[in-house]
Amino acid sequence: MSRELCDNCLVICTCDSEGNRPPTGKTMNYEHAEPHIGLGVTEYMFSDRRAYTIVDMSKSKKTLTIQRDIAKRVDNNGMSDMQEYEYTPDPNGPTRIITLRKDGRYRDKGSQSTPGSTIYSIGYRMAYHDYSF
Repeated sequence: MSRELCDNCLVICTCDSEGNRPPTGKTMNYEHAEPHIGLGVTEYMFSDRRAYTIVDMSKSKKTLTIQRDIAKRVDNNGMSDMQEYEYTPDPNGPTRIITLRKDGRYRDKGSQSTPGSTIYSIGYRMAYHDYSF
């Protein structure tokens, strides 16, 4: 288990060796783990999150192909901020290609590096649905 200080939220991140993140907290850490096939990825869409797995990558590791995981909610908290998920790779899940940008963030291939655009963190899986919208 690694313990890193998240620069954005100033909280300790506790991911296991496979990159699975505990279900609590809403943090982003742009200091990515070393990408490898099978490692977890989290898509950040404002407050919502989606879990992916790396299924292919370039030799430079700057271009990754990720595939959406099955994220099954396992808590009984209803429309709550306290959400726990179980993650399973989905060989039939949709894939995306993401690229590492100059700002140190992974983004969808071909997208603009603008504030508010979707970003990805490499090294853990996290799903979260914000019911307040």
